[in-house]
Amino acid sequence: MAYRNLIIESCANLSCRQGQLIVTTDSKHSIPLDDINSIVLENMQGTITIAALSKLAQNGVSVFV
Repeated sequence: MAYRNLIIESCANLSCRQGQLIVTTDSKHSIPLDDINSIVLENMQGTITIAALSKLAQNGVSVFV
């Protein structure tokens, strides 16, 4: 059940690996894809992989840019 709403305010790289969203800033964080309801990206310098977008779409995650 998705319950997390993520707000990414700093420059970050988003990717997916083994069912986890990997958020890399100064440190690396991982969040299970099944837990994410939506993501808000508020920084123009962040990147997200096509594979991550595909996995997020398959899990019904809303991504706001």
